[in-house]
Amino acid sequence: MRPDEPSFDYARPFADGVVVALCLDLPETVQTISDAGIAEAGWDLDELYRWGQENTDRESVDEHDVLETGIHVLTGESFFVASKAIDLPRAVPVTEFGTVFAIPHRHLLLALPLSPREPLDGVRHLAMITQRIVRDPLPGGVISGDLFLTRHGLVSRVSETDAESNVAILVDDLFQQALEEVIERDAPESAGDEVLRS
Repeated sequence: MRPDEPSFDYARPFADGVVVALCLDLPETVQTISDAGIAEAGWDLDELYRWGQENTDRESVDEHDVLETGIHVLTGESFFVASKAIDLPRAVPVTEFGTVFAIPHRHLLLALPLSPREPLDGVRHLAMITQRIVRDPLPGGVISGDLFLTRHGLVSRVSETDAESNVAILVDDLFQQALEEVIERDAPESAGDEVLRS
């Protein structure tokens, strides 16, 4: 990075490979606030993030559709549709088991509230849709081609893509617990074992 390039060290981690930074929504463009801009403002950083989240929650969504697999698709002209993932319960219904979501670009949020209805099939469908989207030129570029799970205030990455664009679902401890609770709620133990091996 050149000395004259802006830095964004204040940005807060949100998920593996994704951070949350503050922006100014101007009439003709959106400007990401730099470290220098934060210092010049003289405001408390926590307070700025709180205001930013309140404004993000108020941003409009032009379309909110639900696919047969239970995936919620939120799209809009707003630059902050994907940013609604930061406070997901305000954007989509959530369940006690958690929600798997994708943020391919700034105008799109995909979310799958986990339920006993074939949860891994829904996750695979979400991965397929996300990969199809990120293969094409995207407005503002790709935020992430990965899937994430949010549960109990924690966020973890639950997919990875190799150089040949093959997607693997990652089952960490948080995701494993969520899947086990989903399956125990609505299926015999033997059926649950088969699902977790797939």
